[in-house]
Amino acid sequence: FWGQWRNWGGGQTFSNWMDIEIFPNTIDYWGPPGMLYVRKPQVRYTQFVGRSGSHWAVALEDPSSDVDPGDVREIDQDLADDLQTRDSLPDLTLKWRGEHEWGHYQVGGVLRKLDVETVSDGLGGNSNNTPKEDTLGWGAAFTSVITTTGKDKLKLGLVYGEGIASYFNDGGTAIGLESGGLEAVESLGVT
Repeated sequence: FWGQWRNWGGGQTFSNWMDIEIFPNTIDYWGPPGMLYVRKPQVRYTQFVGRSGSHWAVALEDPSSDVDPGDVREIDQDLADDLQTRDSLPDLTLKWRGEHEWGHYQVGGVLRKLDVETVSDGLGGNSNNTPKEDTLGWGAAFTSVITTTGKDKLKLGLVYGEGIASYFNDGGTAIGLESGGLEAVESLGVT
């Protein structure tokens, strides 16, 4: 469900910082593994600039992510089994899209708070969900669609960041725990 009123939108749709127009013609339903491709619940504000269709947008999105306990399994398997993401703040996404006669380009980004805690059993063993830890996740993307000849188009994308794997079409782990603590997992995608 998605609804819009003037510059405001809300509901579930493609993430604000992804560019659905770079999705190629392919028989693979999920598309290539190197591109952002996710629909998320969000609240978005969009401001158009001029008559070309160029615009910027900012959104608060559902912060879903996944944790990999890493080396914690070797120290305490029960603790590793009880780790979960907390997702205490929404993700902040931004984008600028420039529309031109030759096609478009888009620059986008995300800032996110990545939280991990242990599941409380409520029986006195771990009633305050400790240990708890958080770190910053971030990402940047550049995409473009360039009209070449006839109906042919060149579709390009570059995405890089830490803690952003849940935004990729094939998913992945956004947070890893090593003996040194919580770590946002690095991701790179090229389309």
